Amino acid sequence: MRRLGRILHLSKTGSLILKTNGFTPKIGTAIVDYKRREIGRVFDIIGSVSSPYLVIKPSIPRPEKVVGLEVFSLPPPPKLKKRRKKGFRRK
Repeated sequence: MRRLGRILHLSKTGSLILKTNGFTPKIGTAIVDYKRREIGRVFDIIGSVSSPYLVIKPSIPRPEKVVGLEVFSLPPPPKLKKRRKKGFRRK
């Protein structure tokens, strides 16, 4: 769980805007609060490379309640390796 920063405001489209503290997660990464409740997912990354902003698509019913809240990103789940079936012949 990595600290991202505080949510700045709610946009007109209903997305949450967050200025990052240097670490920028990938698009689709889950964003959570300090209790690990999911607030939303990263929808877009805007701004300059040196100080990017994240656009978060909220998954909570009242996103205006989380403005000013400290948020974190969860690491992606580990990828499972595909196993080849035993006795299966490749042509």
